[in-house]
Amino acid sequence: MAPGTYALIIEGAKGGSSLNYQKIPLAAGLYFVGVPIGSARDITLRALDVLASADVLAAEDTRSLRKLMDIHGVPLNGRQIVALHDHSGSGVQEKLVAAIRDGQSVAYASEAGMPLIADPGFELSRGVGEAGLMLTCAPGPSALPTALALGGLPTDAFFFAGFLPNATAARKAALENLREIPGTLVFYESPKRLGACCATRQMYWGPKDRPPFAASSPRNSKKCSGSP
Repeated sequence: MAPGTYALIIEGAKGGSSLNYQKIPLAAGLYFVGVPIGSARDITLRALDVLASADVLAAEDTRSLRKLMDIHGVPLNGRQIVALHDHSGSGVQEKLVAAIRDGQSVAYASEAGMPLIADPGFELSRGVGEAGLMLTCAPGPSALPTALALGGLPTDAFFFAGFLPNATAARKAALENLREIPGTLVFYESPKRLGACCATRQMYWGPKDRPPFAASSPRNSKKCSGSP
């Protein structure tokens, strides 16, 4: 094991042991961390290492990240989790960039899946890049490739359209603009709006077209191919 690195071994109730995480030195920079979209066990070992080792923790939902760390036995060790989401002021991002400039490592996680993929993180990423600071990623689960794998549609060419607009007229306009795109179309949608979204799609594209609709949530990822 490299100098400055140590591992935490947790003894199981039945006498077994499992390697939970390693506390490792991290260079100053921003570390995007992919977190599970369903089972907490879908997290990667590297993601746990980063969460255990970063000087500063930031998250879209602080409670979700705290719960995930508790499940995997990763202690805060006195660190506070900074909230950074779509409604955060610019001051939060400026403080995180300043922390990196001062030599600290900052780990950022969205509520579920990968940051920036229909989740916050873009402005932070751009700010760190414009400051000439290091930016890297501990990749993890994402509803997008999961939906593609489950959709039963071609995956050699696809277009990710994110979330469609809430308003019916705007949603219709968005679907019309996407109509001629070659390849499989992938959307994220709230389970509460999935029926209305599929109905609008069928009205505009007809029942024979089968674009997949992905519903993203911290607990699961589902698909609706063709008519709901």
